[in-house]
Amino acid sequence: MLTLAIRWAPDAQPVHIESALTAEASGQGGKSAVWTGFFASPSKGTVKTIVCSGSLEPGAPAFGVSANAGEAPFTRDLAAVGFQPFMLKTDSDKAYTVAQEHGGDKLVQADQKQPVTYLLEGDKKQSVPVWYVIYGKTMKERKGIGVINAMTGAFMRAGS
Repeated sequence: MLTLAIRWAPDAQPVHIESALTAEASGQGGKSAVWTGFFASPSKGTVKTIVCSGSLEPGAPAFGVSANAGEAPFTRDLAAVGFQPFMLKTDSDKAYTVAQEHGGDKLVQADQKQPVTYLLEGDKKQSVPVWYVIYGKTMKERKGIGVINAMTGAFMRAGS
């Protein structure tokens, strides 16, 4: 996704990346068949949505990496959660493992089909990207959440 974003705008930086649940991937283990990224270009003043799909399900985004045609305005709120790509040193599989070690394992033991979704964006206070490992289909329906520093892989906090 980053390669396509940089072709669109050389100063593109991720501001929000999220996973999607499919029949092919429940999110457990840090895996997802579909990822959507929002990339901001300060020089253009806009945000571009880029999707990476490994899904062959009907209704899924086209297989491969593609950009949506439109662009949205780059707002101050988005600027606050953007981060430089080199700061991402911990992938979703490691974030999942860390979240499991801090209580997530109990949720998965209670429900072997527990869906897990992921959200990656910059932390406004600490100026680092963080993974939100969400035990549930959506943030509203979550049974728990683990917040992991995406630079160091360190556990930051948990919640329900």
